[in-house]
Amino acid sequence: MSWVSPDGSGSVSGDVLIEISASDTEDDPGGSGGALTVEWSDDGGATWKATTFDDITDTYKGDVSWDTTVLADVEYTLKARATDSLFNETIQDVVVTVNNAAPVFEVSVTYAGEGGRNGTKHFNSEVTIQDNGSPVSGASVNATVDRIDTITDTILESRTETGVTDSNGVVVFVWKNANSDCYETHVNSVDTEDMTGQTPANSIIWPDRLSEMGAWCDGGIGPE
Repeated sequence: MSWVSPDGSGSVSGDVLIEISASDTEDDPGGSGGALTVEWSDDGGATWKATTFDDITDTYKGDVSWDTTVLADVEYTLKARATDSLFNETIQDVVVTVNNAAPVFEVSVTYAGEGGRNGTKHFNSEVTIQDNGSPVSGASVNATVDRIDTITDTILESRTETGVTDSNGVVVFVWKNANSDCYETHVNSVDTEDMTGQTPANSIIWPDRLSEMGAWCDGGIGPE
């Protein structure tokens, strides 16, 4: 007997499917004659919940899911119990980490200027997205890059684009042949289903222009 879901790898959140693999050489799979009974417990074996055999997956699935939304974000031990026709029991534990906490995004922006023509440069704004220190890949990032007049604090020109982060959590927004001036990058939204330690997937939208991520100036001033 073994746990299929949850299997103890990673962490879980929300309603979790219960799925257990169990068999007995003397009893029919699925307990067709009421021979093999598989149950599970989330309270240390004080009470047991029923499962039903699924002949497509050849596993036992909980009649109800495990609701983790009412639990603290700590480790829990689930128990699975299989009882055969002779009332022999086998118990298998699995330790599961619950994590229903809201993801914490960390955003950083770096700048680079290169190439270009006629005194201009290709301006790169690199946005890095992390969730609790881990890179978030496949995140859809919408950002606005403003060319600004630092004297009057007015926007001279703006470009808004959407890109997807790579495996390092980085997406690069390029402004080709940009004038020598100061630029600011505003991360408008981050939308992702690839959240570290979150099952099922979560989606987070940041309000428009929530975070101003610093400025980059070209023309002898350099990054700031």
